[in-house]
Amino acid sequence: FGSSGPSIQANRRCTQNWVVCAMVGCQQRQRKRAEKLRLAAAALPEGTPLPIHLSRLSKDLVSAVARLHEAHLPVRYGQEFYDNALGSPHMTRVAVWHREPGTFDVVGAVICRDSHLDEEANCLHVQTLMTSVPRHGVGARLLSAVLAEAESRGMRKSRLHVHVLNEPAIALYWSLGYRVEAERPGYYALSASLMRPPLDALRMCRDADAVPSSQDHGPNPEEDTSSLSRS
Repeated sequence: FGSSGPSIQANRRCTQNWVVCAMVGCQQRQRKRAEKLRLAAAALPEGTPLPIHLSRLSKDLVSAVARLHEAHLPVRYGQEFYDNALGSPHMTRVAVWHREPGTFDVVGAVICRDSHLDEEANCLHVQTLMTSVPRHGVGARLLSAVLAEAESRGMRKSRLHVHVLNEPAIALYWSLGYRVEAERPGYYALSASLMRPPLDALRMCRDADAVPSSQDHGPNPEEDTSSLSRS
């Protein structure tokens, strides 16, 4: 019998090439879809709320939310992250835009979690918040919805981490009552290859009992952009 070594290596190369082609094809489709969404949103007057509805994360939405994360966040989340989120759907919201009859696009998502044992009790921790259609209030609607439900369940405080250079996101959180608690040097060190330095984060906290008045909104939240938090 002849050696099967060369054929095995050839099969491996074919498999690797197929995987690379599949990934490239997926990325191209995501870019095309994102461009269509951007153009559709651009056709609306700036500041106009999108005709979206919010729902809790469900199994049929996980793949779309995962694609959204992969396309817009410099942190990769495994299946365990989404399984945990499905276990606490009241701490999640997904923004769905029905642009055409019979179709829908996931244009934003927020995923939060409860306190760990070594953290302050009854505190909502925002893990991810992002939208693919900025300047239309999607991020604010997502986070406000989760905060409202958390408060109805007795969770009066909320914390999150945001990159120190993400000024639009910082402004958005400020407008919703978050304030800077501390700076976390090197917080995003594990994502060094995907982010521009510095890799530091701001830890921001919101206390529902001390939300500022309408006269104290801080910087203008010009754009909804992604927030990252490492659980």
